[in-house]
Amino acid sequence: MTKTFLDDLVSYAVEHFERLEDLQIIFPNRRAGLFFQKALGKAVGRPTWSPEIKSLEDFICDYDNLQVSDPLVLIFELYDAFRMEFERAEGIENFYFWGEMLLKDFEDVDQSLASPDQIFQGVKSQKELEEFFYFLDEEDKKAVLSFWSQFLPEASQGQEQFLKTWKVLKPVYYRFREQLVQRGMAYKALIYRRVAEKCQQEHLESPKHPILFAGFNAFTPAEEAIVKYFVGTHGAHMVWDYDDYYVKDDLQEAGTYLRLYQKDPVFGKTFSKAPNNLEGGAKSIRSYGVSLQIGQAKAAGDLIARMMKEGKVDLEKTVVVLPKEHMLMPVLHSLPESLKKINITMGYPLRETPLYSLLESLISLQQHVSVSRNQQIQFYYKPVIEILTHPYIRQASPELAISIPALIRDQNIIQVPQSLFNGSDEILNTIFQPLDDTAKIVPYLEAVLKELYQILEQLMDIEKEYFIHFQKVINHFYKLQELQNASLSIPLFLKLFRQVCRSVRIPFSGEPLAGLQVMGVLETRNLDFGHVILLNMNEGSFPDSKHQSSFIPYNIRKAFGLPTISQQDAIYAYLFYRLIQRASSVTCFYNTQTEFGLSGEPSRYLQQLKFESTVEIEEHNFSQPVLAAQPRTIVIEKNDEVLAGLDYYVGNGLGAFTPTAFSTYLNCKLQFYYRYVCRLYEPKAVQEELDPALFGNILHKAMELLYIDLTNEKQTQLIEPSDFSVLRKSVDDKIIKAFQLHFNKDSDLAFEVRGRNVILAEVVKKYVLQVLKMDEERAPFEIVALEGTHEDGYKFQWPININGDQQMINLRGIIDRIDRKDGQIRIFDYKSGKDSRDLKSLDSLFDAADDKRNKAAFQLFFYTLLYQHKHGDQHPVSPGLYNIREMFGDDFDPRLQLKGHGPMDDIRPWLDGYKEKLDELLAEIYDRQTTFTQTDDIRKCQYCPYHDLCGR
Repeated sequence: MTKTFLDDLVSYAVEHFERLEDLQIIFPNRRAGLFFQKALGKAVGRPTWSPEIKSLEDFICDYDNLQVSDPLVLIFELYDAFRMEFERAEGIENFYFWGEMLLKDFEDVDQSLASPDQIFQGVKSQKELEEFFYFLDEEDKKAVLSFWSQFLPEASQGQEQFLKTWKVLKPVYYRFREQLVQRGMAYKALIYRRVAEKCQQEHLESPKHPILFAGFNAFTPAEEAIVKYFVGTHGAHMVWDYDDYYVKDDLQEAGTYLRLYQKDPVFGKTFSKAPNNLEGGAKSIRSYGVSLQIGQAKAAGDLIARMMKEGKVDLEKTVVVLPKEHMLMPVLHSLPESLKKINITMGYPLRETPLYSLLESLISLQQHVSVSRNQQIQFYYKPVIEILTHPYIRQASPELAISIPALIRDQNIIQVPQSLFNGSDEILNTIFQPLDDTAKIVPYLEAVLKELYQILEQLMDIEKEYFIHFQKVINHFYKLQELQNASLSIPLFLKLFRQVCRSVRIPFSGEPLAGLQVMGVLETRNLDFGHVILLNMNEGSFPDSKHQSSFIPYNIRKAFGLPTISQQDAIYAYLFYRLIQRASSVTCFYNTQTEFGLSGEPSRYLQQLKFESTVEIEEHNFSQPVLAAQPRTIVIEKNDEVLAGLDYYVGNGLGAFTPTAFSTYLNCKLQFYYRYVCRLYEPKAVQEELDPALFGNILHKAMELLYIDLTNEKQTQLIEPSDFSVLRKSVDDKIIKAFQLHFNKDSDLAFEVRGRNVILAEVVKKYVLQVLKMDEERAPFEIVALEGTHEDGYKFQWPININGDQQMINLRGIIDRIDRKDGQIRIFDYKSGKDSRDLKSLDSLFDAADDKRNKAAFQLFFYTLLYQHKHGDQHPVSPGLYNIREMFGDDFDPRLQLKGHGPMDDIRPWLDGYKEKLDELLAEIYDRQTTFTQTDDIRKCQYCPYHDLCGR
């Protein structure tokens, strides 16, 4: 690697200044100063006093008595100014986003030393014209706008209200500035403007020591005015960091500002002959196309591992540059474990940290505290589960963090009682403590943070930074409350917390200067490395395509010299070329995929190097060709292990086959294998609202409760016509109880039907009343059994021959309702789906290829077997479906309809044929030679919970 810029700067300083301790060196940022001191110590080789080193921001702020304030405080100050000028100002929670944008505009106006009067009058007038001439096409509108000073219209009443926002920009700007100055506060650009104006008026006191400005490329107008003052008036020195490659070419955007400064009467004298390091030195540049961002991180980690293994790399002269901040964690996790020293110098979004998600859940927890009818404190289940399953809480309270979420899911607890946490450990007691005053949300978060920090062991240094910076955010809110002399409601606090954490960065700064450097793009200014590894080298990532939102239109920004996207592109182009100009090895990784909102196009910088420079680039592609995935054929042989799984349903085994199990087997044998042999069950989830699959359960339970309570009260199973007036009066209570049993089973909390469930409860009521109406027409009749009277279901053992031995297979079913009238038994099933009462044939019930196989009819035949086995009577049995989709018809008949035979008043003549088919099905399930295979009808895979396992 050639000499670095900082090496050249050390030589310049030693040559031009006798007493380095009297020298002030001003860098674009603080980081370069640390590397300069290291380079100075290496060059001098003896103890010496270091020059005073400052960033340009610190240098300028030293010349003003105002203090740069926290952005959050500035937004609230801006909101106060906005409210004073705009009588219909929205709340701070809605203003915050616009406030950030407006504050950035004010920063741009002051940094550009532009006239606020002219800019904001221009914005107001242009918006008036745009609103007035909305009917014109773009070309005509531009023609009018070019003569806008002559065509200012009077706004209508509706337009006037719209324009008020634009009209107040100027008075808000001046009122905001006045408020800040009175309080000794400022935003950075305000200080820059004040100091620049002092320089223009030569009201700034002379510096006591010589000054050297080092490594600058682009100044804002305010910065330029200040630096020119010290160079032109007080003889300050300047050392530029640039390369002849991009300065000599007028079309090369990286040299845009430098070419202007070379022609400037003040700055031009400070330029020396530019080197041509970029094209002149030996340089190896390689680009790698890699799939997705995580692939880039892994590839970079593998590259560093190879470099370390070969021993040809000095890690102190190696840098990994991340244009995208969120890539920090994937890269750190991809680095080799043998790499002990890593220095991170970049900002990392606070919102990307795991601690952010925990704090957000804590705020949400307090936002959704409620009180039950019996005055118990309740927490909404979602934030409760989010908190308990968070890695930090699991580490702090491992047992309860597992057992309590499991209990919530098992019992389907929507509103979690605080009593559930009684006797738990300190951290959970602190977390699940409702606030008696919502204004206490800030100290609540602070208490949880401090206690969690003390409990957690083996926190990494980077995680400790999370805690420190969130404590700073909390301190900001304390100051904000003091400043506003008011507390924040929880909804407002949550909204502000999210917005603040979106913009706050953790400024990682690694010291000492040893080991591999990991940096953001801006942090590389003035630093040179022998080995540069660049990630995210895609168009839209580097350079970033993100546009700055603004109240000030582009044409006005351009006219008054405010920052635009073209200026940003010039600055980032310089940062790229400056970074690689002295490097001997450059490796660039870019994404090749266009999914997930990512660009698969390499950065324009790589294309420029390839086609405009003499530097050769080795191009590689790690991407694999995309091929259509071939469906996997899965065949499960019935070996001893599989047959052992089937033994679960044999003899004294704990399991029993249900009609659903047989239907699953006929639907897909592999699905049956996963569900009933491997017993892979879907994880339980809290169900807050009914879905169609659960609607029938509530209907079933409500009907069951109606008849069970009635028969218990009457002490008889006989249902008479006079009973139905009583039954109708209790329908509402039974539906509520059905909801209670479904959602809050085993819970003492009173259940309240809320949200969309109110509508569903009314729909259930409609169907319950219709069932009662049909039952009343048939009364009197006798209840034989209901679902709740045999919770374990009807059970019996079915003998079959398994591999030469007779075995007893356990069968079980839960029958919704059995009743008796005039010597006839009716077996009923309540159905809320599209189940049909029409049956083509007995064989069709067992036809796996028949996609219209009548599963409900299969169940009714099965239930008849169960009934006969238990009761053994010889009464005729009529199977029927109370299908809610059909039972409002005038001619509705619940009986099963067999094609060619009509309604089934007695199912028994067909029962023997059903038994034979069932024998064959069970024999096939237990036949060692019959394998478990996938269905050929992939339509059945759409909603299968196991489709990921089988690749469908």
